[in-house]
Amino acid sequence: MAPALRLLRKAGALALLGEEAIMEIVQERDLELLSQTPLFSYLSDDEIRKVCRATNCYIKQYSRGEFLMRSGESISAAGLVLEGRVAIYTAPGYDGIERIIAEIGIGEMYGEPFNCLSYQVTPISVTASTAARVLIIDVRELFDLKVDQATSQRVLANLAIQFAEKITLFRGKVEVLSQSTLKKKILAAVKQEAEYQNTFNPVIPLTKVSFAQYLCVNRNTLARTLNELEEEGELAIQGRNYRLLRPEHMLFVLKSPQSPESGIHSTQSRS
Repeated sequence: MAPALRLLRKAGALALLGEEAIMEIVQERDLELLSQTPLFSYLSDDEIRKVCRATNCYIKQYSRGEFLMRSGESISAAGLVLEGRVAIYTAPGYDGIERIIAEIGIGEMYGEPFNCLSYQVTPISVTASTAARVLIIDVRELFDLKVDQATSQRVLANLAIQFAEKITLFRGKVEVLSQSTLKKKILAAVKQEAEYQNTFNPVIPLTKVSFAQYLCVNRNTLARTLNELEEEGELAIQGRNYRLLRPEHMLFVLKSPQSPESGIHSTQSRS
């Protein structure tokens, strides 16, 4: 396990105690947020504290654009986003370009499948899209928690849900990229966001450059195709706000109570 940092209260503040210590979660706002995430759902604040101590997890802050994880480097932990948004990228392809897989936000995790499988190096890169605070946790520690049995069983059940959420995330991109034309890829991506946000007017949480990378096309091609979709009456677009003008095939799926969007992501009513 990688060395961590321990933070303790001292004279009413947090004091750093050295390179080989562990960071404890002491802020109530973090405990409240963690309780709403898939990994810590149905746990009391005291149980969350016990799990955090048992796993030696800690919080780290990142500036916009900073790497949280870099492809090709060793991996000893995963991350749970507490504040801000982060983008997940593939490892560089034959052309040397890293392409965006997804952008995630509060309550969502990155790197946990590779951490769990004890990958020697990570096949993804993760960067901070905004300033971010992240809980760093070695998910392998969750399989042998030194806590009471009920808490341990609940955490393992939550971890299964977390992996199911990640499968859903990657299934979505496979569905988008499997479409036969760029127009269909765009409509599939917008439709997924609309269903995720429970609205016919979704906000695409990507810049045009990132959206083009997500669809594996260049920005000019994306811009031209978006204009054509507007002219054909499929979409109305204003900045990152998209409106589906032909939503006949929308499927608003009832999400799990443990899903991040149920507990954290703000949803809008259908219009």
